[in-house]
Amino acid sequence: MTRVVRGGGAPPQFEGAPKKDNARILVVIRHPVGGIRTYMQYVFGHGDFSAFDIDFLLPEGGETDVLEDKLSLPNVSYLRTRDSTSSLALATLTRANSNRYDLVHAHGFTAAVCSSFALRARISRLPLLITPHDVILKGQFSGAGGWTKRTSLYWALKHARHIILVSRAARENMLNVYRSAARFGHKLEVIPTGIDVGRFFDVQPADLHEKLELPSDTFLIGFFGRFMAQKDFRNLVEAVAVLSQRNLDRRFVVVSVGGGGYRDREQRAIEARGLLGYFRFVDFAPDIGAYLKAVNVVAMPSRWETGPLLPKEALVAGVPIITSDEPACAEIAAQSPMITVPVGDADALARALLAEMQDPSTKVFRDFSRTARAEFDSRLTAKRVLATYQSIIGVGLGK
Repeated sequence: MTRVVRGGGAPPQFEGAPKKDNARILVVIRHPVGGIRTYMQYVFGHGDFSAFDIDFLLPEGGETDVLEDKLSLPNVSYLRTRDSTSSLALATLTRANSNRYDLVHAHGFTAAVCSSFALRARISRLPLLITPHDVILKGQFSGAGGWTKRTSLYWALKHARHIILVSRAARENMLNVYRSAARFGHKLEVIPTGIDVGRFFDVQPADLHEKLELPSDTFLIGFFGRFMAQKDFRNLVEAVAVLSQRNLDRRFVVVSVGGGGYRDREQRAIEARGLLGYFRFVDFAPDIGAYLKAVNVVAMPSRWETGPLLPKEALVAGVPIITSDEPACAEIAAQSPMITVPVGDADALARALLAEMQDPSTKVFRDFSRTARAEFDSRLTAKRVLATYQSIIGVGLGK
């Protein structure tokens, strides 16, 4: 059942608080895109949260519709606000004052600030759990509005009962870049991201050579990501430019799977450099595991990540993957055969891709896939998130 909450104008009116059989959780999300949306699918879709009634509070729009389509459970409802931060904050306040909830779980820094504001304005104490899904960049609190951002984040962390970080790298980032977080170190818990291993382990590869009308011996380099600065697609373009100057024995093509607001711009830039023949662009495919298994190697030259899912998906699929050595990816590489190159180094990326063309590491990655399947199962993540809910609310612990 879908209910709509519109955060602008007069607050929506609710009937009296019903008698609750299950504990009730309000999950607040400002930007239900990419990794956050997939995290919701993997965690809530693969854990036993039947002891809870869960309301997702998020903005209207296509991304919310996608999440509702992918995560449709009898104990999960979707509440929509207008697509603005102020609307989300007002709707969170209204919901918190309805006396329906036992816990608010905010995903992302913006949702955390909105939830903290709403709960501070509420008389009774309602616990706040925060899961950030991004790193704090150096200089993020400089310039106009920097002090407000820093102070708002401080109060959100101070108000939180508990804070889940999705990687050890995310924890180190918070403590090292945002020094004030050290005061709340006792609240920080690392629960690494997991994935739906069945989607990537037991799946047949798509026939991308036929789909893209390429010769069967073409070496396929997969790029699975949004076209945004963080993912550094342009660094991959630079690596392709380097390889294009080599007299290679084997043809290669970058298969870019996905979209994003800047895809057309990137295509025009590639065409202007005379490199368009080295690229194929494919709209996002729901069966992403089949596309992963169809490429020879995955390239992920990100500038930064928090708890990246793609490396784990590739490792479970048994597909070689080359990433940058940014901290969250380096964390995964330390326990796997994943290949890393320095952030922003197109020459190093080109060399790693060339090495994979000439001497594929496919067997090494396939041999590791069973280990990855056991290590990165989202059910492990869900179990730990569930235990955190239980410890805060008391469900199943004698409440």
